[in-house]
Amino acid sequence: MKTSDGPIVYLTMRMVELVNPSTGAPLTDTTFPVDEVGWDASADEAA
Repeated sequence: MKTSDGPIVYLTMRMVELVNPSTGAPLTDTTFPVDEVGWDASADEAA
């Protein structure tokens, strides 16, 4: 398995996502919590 960096990075990102549940979004969406919050705020204001 020469692509050992792939799984390591993946597991590291999952750990960070699990440690940062402030967004309350799925693990796949917590990668950019700031963007999601900004987008949600803009959507709420527009609505």
